[in-house]
Amino acid sequence: MGVEYFQIDLFTYLGSLVRLSTLCDVGLPKKEYFIYFDDLEHAYRFREKGKIYCILSSKVYHNAAAHENPRDISWRNYYRFRNRMDFLKCHFKYGYYIECLKTYCKFFVCGILRNNLTRRKMEIDALNAVKNNRLGIDTKYFIGWKPENTRR
Repeated sequence: MGVEYFQIDLFTYLGSLVRLSTLCDVGLPKKEYFIYFDDLEHAYRFREKGKIYCILSSKVYHNAAAHENPRDISWRNYYRFRNRMDFLKCHFKYGYYIECLKTYCKFFVCGILRNNLTRRKMEIDALNAVKNNRLGIDTKYFIGWKPENTRR
C-alpha cells in the first residue's frame, strides 16, 4: 500500500478534525475574523503546537456557492484583505510591512492615474483598522455593503 497520510503546514476548516486537548491548548479561532482567514490563522497556531496531517482516504463533500472574485469591491473582500493583513501583522511582521508599503504605493499611483480608487480606499480603510486593532464587524463595511461607485 502507498502513503496513507502526509504532513501539511496549514488547513482549512473544511473536513478538519482536531484533538480536543490541542484545541484547549491553542484556543478558539479569532472571533473578530468571522469570515476569511479565521481557519488559516487558527491552523497556524495549531502548527506551532505540533504536526498537522492530511489523511488521503478522507472524503469531504462540500456544496458551496460560487466564490466572489477577490478583485471585486465588496464587504467580503474588505474583510478578506483586512484579516489577511492582521494575520501578517500577528505572525509575519516583515511580510506585513512589505504588504503595507505595496498597498500605499498602489493607492498613490492609482490616485495619480485616477484608476481603481474605490478599491484602494477600501484597502487603506482595512489597513487603518488593522493598525488601530479595530477588528470584528466594521460600521462602514457592514455585511451586504456595496460601494456607491463600483468603478474599479
